[in-house]
Amino acid sequence: MSKMYLPVPTEIRLLIAQHIARECATAAAQQAWHERCSRDSDVDMSLDIWAEYAYIDGVRYVSYISNQAVETCTARQIQVARGRPATALYVLEDHLGIRELVFGRETEYRPTTRPESGLWWRTVPLTSERLKIKSDGLKLRHVISTPAVSNKLWRLPMTLPELRDLRFLTFSPDHAPKINMFRMVPLTLNDPDVIGYSACWGKTLMTLHAHRAGENFSFYKDFSAAYPRAVWIHVPMTSGERISEIWGRRGKIHDHMGLLLRTNKARQTAIGLPISPRLLLQNGRVHPAWTQLCVLPETPSRLFFSLSPLGVHQLSTKEMRNPNATLSIPAPMSCPKTHGILDYFYSAASLDEVVEITPCRVKLATHSLISGLIFQYANGERACVGDIRLDSLGETLLVQPKSRLHLAFKMDRSVGPHATRFCLDSSLDEGSPEWLSLPLVGVLEWWFAYGHCKVYHQGRESPSLFN
Repeated sequence: MSKMYLPVPTEIRLLIAQHIARECATAAAQQAWHERCSRDSDVDMSLDIWAEYAYIDGVRYVSYISNQAVETCTARQIQVARGRPATALYVLEDHLGIRELVFGRETEYRPTTRPESGLWWRTVPLTSERLKIKSDGLKLRHVISTPAVSNKLWRLPMTLPELRDLRFLTFSPDHAPKINMFRMVPLTLNDPDVIGYSACWGKTLMTLHAHRAGENFSFYKDFSAAYPRAVWIHVPMTSGERISEIWGRRGKIHDHMGLLLRTNKARQTAIGLPISPRLLLQNGRVHPAWTQLCVLPETPSRLFFSLSPLGVHQLSTKEMRNPNATLSIPAPMSCPKTHGILDYFYSAASLDEVVEITPCRVKLATHSLISGLIFQYANGERACVGDIRLDSLGETLLVQPKSRLHLAFKMDRSVGPHATRFCLDSSLDEGSPEWLSLPLVGVLEWWFAYGHCKVYHQGRESPSLFN
């Protein structure tokens, strides 16, 4: 019978295999699930420890650990009982279970690894002679033997001394839902390579990012897909400038939350909404107070923040704060007449001695707009106003001696007021009501929300038009 059929070419076999790979993976998973048994692990820490592994959709998980040597193709020894016993367990896990277990001593060893998407490290102090880990029948899920198991996960392994040095700060409103697990992400501060910082604000603070020259901007698209109405607050840094203080603000709801970054050049950037009369009423007519969270050294340091679809709920740093510090925030010179329940973010920058202006041009589903401006000054410093995404910057324009800043605005009944055009020209006709023409002196105030803005300068404001 076999002589009646010609051999199938390798290329055809590969095409057929592509179609059955998913079915084979599904069948293998079903078989493993039906054959599963409850195999919680309980080992003596003074003896050798062996681990067995299981592959699920091609990903390796720890399925079982024991003190008995196991002769299977996936088994290996993960602890050798000699010398001083391990005092810390580093657990690498994802949302499905434990991927790896590494035993170490408190200060002498931790795994060397690079951060990987979806993988997190948990540091477990080994305070008992026995180690117990819960299983779901296929793989190990979590350590259950000690009350010291932390509810914090880290991008990279953290030693016990490093964890003891950290101060954990609550960054969530009084009525926020309880979160049982915090995935902590490091933000590098005051590194010489950092050229600026950005904060993504959805309904609350979603993430913080340190920018470096030549970086990949794909994170903007990732967060825009998850939080399509988020805005980006940018803090450009100049040579010799560093973050010197971080302040925080809390209240009853997410709109009361805020961070403030203060630099060694006395520049302050607030990340969060200004407290409007509506927000003040929702906080019992009590203005949420700013509290200093930490004072940063001149050398590089790290601020950890919890990454979650619900936003940042916890901060952590080893730097201390000054309990007697005070903060003075200048009041805005203008205030937009908002309608309904809309609140604007506030930004301001000086127009004196500006030598370059770079617009941020954003294309939304409903319209395109200029969401913000970045200013370069004659002394080398930089500042910005509005919603700034570094992946959406337009052409930089040079300021001439008699240049004026011209912004064109548009508004209709479905879209709020927003800037559509920008130019520098000393002879532009100001007769058109859609243009706001400004001399490059004084302070430009830019109030903004997702997709629209209001601009104020020396008693003048951007036009509100209905087309």
